[in-house]
Amino acid sequence: MAFIDDELRLIHAIALNRQAIEYIKTNLPKSNKRDRRIKAHKILIKRYKLALKELSL
Repeated sequence: MAFIDDELRLIHAIALNRQAIEYIKTNLPKSNKRDRRIKAHKILIKRYKLALKELSL
């Protein structure tokens, strides 16, 4: 059962990070700080996807 919980947590984390990117894009003015935040969320999404891939192997 822990396997399914971990998988769901990763899927949820990916979704939350995507929502965060959309929020940042719509509500913050363009700046380097904004770009760094978006980049950080994209890196987290990549890490979560990689962990999800390893988990499902």
